[in-house]
Amino acid sequence: MRKNEISNFKKQEDKVIYDAWERFKLLLKSCAGQKFLEMEIMHEFTTGLNSYTYMLLDVSAGGTMKIKKSNEVKELINNMSLNEYCIHTEEEAASKKKCMIDLNTHDDLFANNKLFNIQLETIAKRMDARVMSH
Repeated sequence: MRKNEISNFKKQEDKVIYDAWERFKLLLKSCAGQKFLEMEIMHEFTTGLNSYTYMLLDVSAGGTMKIKKSNEVKELINNMSLNEYCIHTEEEAASKKKCMIDLNTHDDLFANNKLFNIQLETIAKRMDARVMSH
């Protein structure tokens, strides 16, 4: 059953190569009893990629992956996957920082508003005290 999943592996369109590579490696681990040649593994994974990702790997290989040994293709995939993962996590961290700034700005506005209300109450009490004394 799992061997069929490996043979029919497809990278999901909305997923990055890192996710696809990790999912593929999990499939391989689930078939620990099965023996696959490194060449078969690389073939099954790369044929499951969309054309854009396949082209990126070809470019990274210096023109085409077909002239590379399976361990070289695996190294290209690992490097590309790691680079994509690093970029993705950096973007997430930057996005979280933006949210934190927005939250801090919101907190600052809330605190300033609260201080302003206290100042208004103080002025109102003083005005009431003056009116009462006259």
